[in-house]
Amino acid sequence: MAQFPEMVQAALLFDRPNPVNLDALIENFVTAGTKVGIRYNRVETKPGVFYRLFGGDVMITMEYIGSPAKTQVFEAALATPFTRLTNPNARELIARHRSHILVNVHHGAMPPTAEIAALLAKMSMSGVLQRGRSLDHFRERLSLCGTLSHLAQAMGKASLVHWTSSDHLLIGEVFANLAARGVPSLLHIHPFLLNGGKSADGRDQVTIKTFGAKYFVGREVHVVANPLPWLESLGLILTFLNVATMKNGYVVPDGDTFGDDDHSLSCRVRHISAGAKSGDLDGPLYRLELLFSRKHGFASTGYVAPARTFDDRTVPADILSDLGRERSPVVEDMRTKRQMVERVGGHLEVSETAPPRGAWGLPRVFGRKKPQDDA
Repeated sequence: MAQFPEMVQAALLFDRPNPVNLDALIENFVTAGTKVGIRYNRVETKPGVFYRLFGGDVMITMEYIGSPAKTQVFEAALATPFTRLTNPNARELIARHRSHILVNVHHGAMPPTAEIAALLAKMSMSGVLQRGRSLDHFRERLSLCGTLSHLAQAMGKASLVHWTSSDHLLIGEVFANLAARGVPSLLHIHPFLLNGGKSADGRDQVTIKTFGAKYFVGREVHVVANPLPWLESLGLILTFLNVATMKNGYVVPDGDTFGDDDHSLSCRVRHISAGAKSGDLDGPLYRLELLFSRKHGFASTGYVAPARTFDDRTVPADILSDLGRERSPVVEDMRTKRQMVERVGGHLEVSETAPPRGAWGLPRVFGRKKPQDDA
């Protein structure tokens, strides 16, 4: 698993001074925490300007700054294709803002800065900063930062929000919508949209490389060029991540597929190891290859519709006969994967992709009642 950002930060930009009653916001947050059993102590307070809270081994700071933020900190986010496409007025919004609020969340009483780390190392106390380095702790930081930022957005109507862990620049209303969706969502994944050339039938294609997926599944995700609208390709990424991170979730195994119950969509997952390539991109990556989309009239080269589908309990007799001595381990593998898929509310199908009694393969299909699409 990749090292997680130890500090999660959001910057909310406002077109006017004093957009939020910071004291009331903090009071509401602390009260809500008490109701769920978390006591936040006010470590430092400058009414209307700055609050430092500590509770549940998490340090939170919220600061109002009555002047514009430094514009150069936004340049990298402004330059991405995703920002240019979804927020073409971002630079204008930055130039127009007159004040901003910073929200910072980290685990432990000491900020995870290089200076603090060096000092603790000299004192043989490096373990003090080891807290908060699990995925659950990272998700907690994201959730808390999202909650406080959402409260500030609701009270003050930010014109723009810079979510730094994924380098997103989002209109305030868009941020509020994404922050309410839980972790992970598009808020936590920055998709780099790349030209994928033309499909075999002449349609424009897009390929996507993520920034941020590695924090949840250990590596970034690459969607191979296909002619689907980029939002739908993004939906494939979010489905993959949601399956991996939900309770009892799992990373779709190498070579297996996921899709819809009605076989209207199929996507294969490949695990690209370090040192290997996915197109022009270096591994390690999870590679998502769209095989079939009925909605968009797309079938990849070599795609063959399944002739028969079954699971470990309904394997046809002729296939069992063909398996011979491999019958028991193959059926057991099917059973293990079926149980894994069922734990997250899906079901497993094994597809025969060639005429009966001929050469056949066993691509596994993960199906859900509806595809997860948080885009």
